[in-house]
Amino acid sequence: GTLAPLCFNAEERAYFQARLPQFKVEWARRQEEERNALALKLGELRTRLNRLTDAFLDGDIDRDLFAQRKNALLMEQKQLEENQAALNDPQRPLPDHLAEFLELAGTALSIYQTGIPEEKRDLLRIVTSNRQVDGKNVDLTLSLPFAEVANRQKNAYGPPYRGIPRTLDALINRLAESIMRGQVNGPAALVSALRR
Repeated sequence: GTLAPLCFNAEERAYFQARLPQFKVEWARRQEEERNALALKLGELRTRLNRLTDAFLDGDIDRDLFAQRKNALLMEQKQLEENQAALNDPQRPLPDHLAEFLELAGTALSIYQTGIPEEKRDLLRIVTSNRQVDGKNVDLTLSLPFAEVANRQKNAYGPPYRGIPRTLDALINRLAESIMRGQVNGPAALVSALRR
């Protein structure tokens, strides 16, 4: 069914085991670069806000246009500040969150097969975005980050091709972006509950 494509084969598991510690080191460097880039963007945005205010005070633009542009800039500023806060969150380092997510994705099928009804419900709530029942037919759609994992290789019936590091590195990067955008949540609680 729906959860089977999430399972990782032995080669993929070995690759993640070797790659994730490297990703953690790279992430620390990337995090510093990202902090600097965000600080630069916020500085540029504040400059644009000041220029916009000056243009309004000088009578170069009318009140409606000023309000419209100011709101757009303030929304952009809020997004940048949220990205900055997420980047600096010591509670949820991205590499740890990514490792938990991959563990949950890779074990979702076995968790479902061996779990009690409560665990199965929690798992399906986290892993799927659409759940429809029509009589005895159940239609499940994987949520975006889990769909990324399920679709990591298009040739599902053949052995993995030689590009497995490239494929899995691309997957890791897409998942990291999803985590930073807040599209991946919930795995930590479920994984820790199932470890007990």
